[in-house]
Amino acid sequence: MMIFQAFFKQDPKPNKLDTVNRTPMTTAGHSLEAENWISLAPPEALKTLTPARQALWQQNNPHLCLRLLPVNPLYYEGDLPRHWVTDILIDLTGEAYLASQQYERAAQVFERYGLPERAGWAWVLAGNFQQAFQAWQPFLQHAIATQEAHQTSPELPPYQLSPLKPVLANQAQWLVTQWGLLTNQFQQWPSVLQLRNALENDVTQLVQSNQLGILDAYLAKIDWLGQVNVEVYKLAGRSLFYLGLFAPAYGLLLQAQAVVATDAEIYFHLGQYYIACQQPLQATLMLKQCLWINPHYQPAQALLGRF
Repeated sequence: MMIFQAFFKQDPKPNKLDTVNRTPMTTAGHSLEAENWISLAPPEALKTLTPARQALWQQNNPHLCLRLLPVNPLYYEGDLPRHWVTDILIDLTGEAYLASQQYERAAQVFERYGLPERAGWAWVLAGNFQQAFQAWQPFLQHAIATQEAHQTSPELPPYQLSPLKPVLANQAQWLVTQWGLLTNQFQQWPSVLQLRNALENDVTQLVQSNQLGILDAYLAKIDWLGQVNVEVYKLAGRSLFYLGLFAPAYGLLLQAQAVVATDAEIYFHLGQYYIACQQPLQATLMLKQCLWINPHYQPAQALLGRF
């Protein structure tokens, strides 16, 4: 808790929008396009987002996605309509900035539209822990307050201990774990589903943003996380494998095999590893073991059929 409290003593500095590379919609045509989009009904507005969404999610081209946006919410000067299509636009823009490694701009989008939990992670990927702390400060204070209140009144249910609204309290759960992994100051255990849903994405984005020191901090706690969800070795291992980091991936996959020897998916990933290393005999053994455990595992059937 010392690191948490040390941060809380600092005076937060207001975050200013980066204007060095700012490209607001100043041309009449672009501004008119934005105004036209805003005036559309939600179903029609959603249709106009289709090319940008396809560019990001199907073509894996975040730069094209940003160019195809009818409105860039980071630079739009007015108020966007508050409906579900606007939420899709904001999410799409933030994800495109993350995918194109423009982490500060992703953080600014999320902060501007009231998504501090996502903004903090974007600041982490940008290497700016001070800004990350400022975004996450209410959540971290909530974790400390809840823990202290529970120590004094253990008979009260958690929802009566929370100083935050229920939605905000729910958002706090995983980022408090993330902050603990960064600082080695843990306020709570993560849940099984939090690790299942978030760990792979975190590992992938840390590698892509070259935040290898943070990645090391994550992997140093892998045994601790494994006490909650034994799948963490497999999740982290296959993420590293798909990123081309074969050596650490192999070590984690072997740990996964040692912990859960009956998980067919682990043998499939080991088979992938041996194929990448041009060791077909070992790959065949792993894929056959996968199919022995689960005869209907189609990815292993397809991969084994290539030999």
